[in-house]
Amino acid sequence: GGQLGDAGYLTNDNGSLQVLDTKKHEGLHIHRVRAVSGTIASGEEVKAEVDAARRKDTILHHSSAHVFHSAVRQIFGIEVTQAGSQVGPNAMRFDFSLSKQPSKQELAQVENLMNEWVRTASPVNTQVMSIDEAKQTGAIAMFGEKYGDTVRVVKMGDFSLEFCGGTHVNNTAEIGQIKIISEGSISQGVRRVEALSGQKAWQYITDQLTHLGDATDKLKVKPAEMVAQIERLQDNLKAKEKQLQLMEEKVALARIPDLLAKATQTGEMTVVAQVVPDISAASLKSIAEQLKNRSGDLAVMLIATQPDSSVSIVTAFSAAMVKRGFNAGKVAGEVAQIVGGKGGG
Repeated sequence: GGQLGDAGYLTNDNGSLQVLDTKKHEGLHIHRVRAVSGTIASGEEVKAEVDAARRKDTILHHSSAHVFHSAVRQIFGIEVTQAGSQVGPNAMRFDFSLSKQPSKQELAQVENLMNEWVRTASPVNTQVMSIDEAKQTGAIAMFGEKYGDTVRVVKMGDFSLEFCGGTHVNNTAEIGQIKIISEGSISQGVRRVEALSGQKAWQYITDQLTHLGDATDKLKVKPAEMVAQIERLQDNLKAKEKQLQLMEEKVALARIPDLLAKATQTGEMTVVAQVVPDISAASLKSIAEQLKNRSGDLAVMLIATQPDSSVSIVTAFSAAMVKRGFNAGKVAGEVAQIVGGKGGG
C-alpha cells in the first residue's frame, strides 16, 4: 500500500546492526543495515527491534491514506481512482485521478469529511481471505497491483474497505487530526495530495498559527483583518511604483538633448548609438520611442546595464528608414548575440 519499510535494530550478544530500511523482494524481506558493533555471522539468532515511534507515525499516515481515498471518492465521485501512494513517518502522499484542479473549498470539504470520520472512533478490522472472497466484498483493489491467492482486506467503520498489506490503527480515533498541506498536478489528469496526521498535523497547525501571529504583529492588525491590510498595502505600493516610473521617465526624457548632441552622421542618417547609465529598461524604451518619432532618417541603439547584471538593448528606426527596409528587431537580435543574449520584436 505504498508504506515505507520499517527501521530499527537487529542485535545479539555478538553484535548490533542498525536497520535503515526494509523492503520485500520476491517473497523475501530484505534489510539494508549499518554495522554498529561486533559481528553477526550467518545462521545466528538475533532480536529484531522495530523503531516504535517511527512505526507509529507511519501507521497514522497509512490509515489516513485510506480515509482520504474514501473521502475524495465521496466528494468527487467513485470514478476517482488511486494512482499511487507513499506513506511513512513524515507524511502521507496520495496520487489520484481527477480531470480538474480541486478548489480550496473542495479540498476543505475532503479534509472536514476525513476528520469527521476520524472522530467517529470507528473500529479498524483486518481480515485475510481468498482473492475471490475479497472481490465479492466490494473492497477496492489498487489497479495494476499483483495479488496472490489470498489477500488482506482492511475495513474502517462503514466508509472504507480496501485491499492492503500495510499496518494500521485499531480505531480511527487514534489517527488524530488530519491536515492537507499541499495539492498539485503531477501529470495529465493526475493530482497529488500531501497530508499530515496526529502530532505532526498539530505541530504543522501550531507552526502556521505562529507564522500568522508574527505577520499580524508586523501589520498591527487582527488575523481576520490581515487580507484586507495586505490588499491596501499592495494598492499603495502599485500607486507609488507608478509615480516612480513616471518620474523616471521624465528624468530619462530629459537626456534626449544630450544624446542628440552626441549623435553621429552617416550620410543623411543620424545615428544615436550610446550606452545610457543608470536607467531602467522601460525608460530606455521611452527614450527610443521619442527619438524615432522625429522627422528624417534616424537610427537609435541604446544600451544599459541592469542591477541584476543583465543588459538591456533597444533599437529603433524612424518611419522613413522603416519604409526603406530597415528592421530594428533584426538589428537588436544581431547585437544581442554579441553580448550572449537574444532579442527581437
